Amino acid sequence: MENDADGIILAFINLLTSELQIEEIFSFDEILCLLPILIKMIQTGELTFKSDFDFKFKDAVEFIKKELGSKSVELLKPENADNGDKQEIANIIFALLFILYKNQRAKFDQICEKLDGKNSAGIRNLLKRFDNFDRLSPIPFTSILNNSSSNNLFSSQNSNIQIFSSQHEKENLEEISKYKIKSAELEAKYKQIESINSKLNEQLGNAQNEFADLENKFERLKQADNEKQGSIELLNIQLREITDEMETLRYTNSELLKELKSLNERHSRAVQKSAKDLKSKEEEVGLLYIRLDALVKQITEKDSSENKLKFMEQQIANQQGTIEELRSGLEQALDRANFAEKELIKYKGLHNNSINLQNNATFQNDSDNSISLHDDLTSCKIAENHRFYF
Repeated sequence: MENDADGIILAFINLLTSELQIEEIFSFDEILCLLPILIKMIQTGELTFKSDFDFKFKDAVEFIKKELGSKSVELLKPENADNGDKQEIANIIFALLFILYKNQRAKFDQICEKLDGKNSAGIRNLLKRFDNFDRLSPIPFTSILNNSSSNNLFSSQNSNIQIFSSQHEKENLEEISKYKIKSAELEAKYKQIESINSKLNEQLGNAQNEFADLENKFERLKQADNEKQGSIELLNIQLREITDEMETLRYTNSELLKELKSLNERHSRAVQKSAKDLKSKEEEVGLLYIRLDALVKQITEKDSSENKLKFMEQQIANQQGTIEELRSGLEQALDRANFAEKELIKYKGLHNNSINLQNNATFQNDSDNSISLHDDLTSCKIAENHRFYF
């Protein structure tokens, strides 16, 4: 590695030590303790002191991997840097400076303004070469840094070399001729590389545009994610409220279950008591039904006796009516018989003298028949009276 790159790195790093008012460093052996400060400046854009005694070069490479992609840092070897390999240390520091250049351009420009013109132009030219690589291919840090001093050494404007007179002028001319031939070859290769680089830059531009689109998409997704996070926080708050409410309901439910259990026990006892009472009542009802059947039987028998009595009374009433009619007829017959008897006696008295002798026997017979008829009517009347009362 050329000393120019070393000088650029140390010059830039010592600007940081100057602003922080800490000791200047003179070699890469002392630079590890400043890497946490450089990474913090990349993250925040502010130069502030930070101390981390456990920090290693592999930690720096992990940070670079997050920023540039895992493919870009495949050629970095942090274990060699930990063992003091200056080339690897320079590679890691330039990777960090490139990230600072990309992420914190204003802070980078502010520090570069304090460098001298040579170092400022040198560091910018180096970092611009890193821009030619995308995140999909390894970055050849060592190759870029090693070609930093000789890249423009044989440009076309320096092809005419000023040769001073000396005693070995011929040898110098031959050497110059060799350099001219080499310069022409290098210039052809450079133009070829420039053509390839132009195509790569075009591809890089397209890739950067795609990357910009992806970044915009990422920002939109990030914004949507933030909104979702806000919704999640709101949902978490609602969830906590619902959880609290569920706990309250669970406690209330537990109390209600206890009360329900107590009510069930009381209800069970009440049901058992009611069952016993019901059984007792059923027995009472059974006895009442027996008594009712007896009463119904008695009532039925009574109703039957009453019906018979009523029938007999009706029969007696009917017979009494008949008896009354017979009695009335009998009395009328007796009255007629008495009247006939009186008329007969009167008749007998009127004609007694005329027929007394002639019809003595006949008259005696008619008198016996009249008395017999009266006796028969009297016997009939007595018999009817006896039938009515008995």
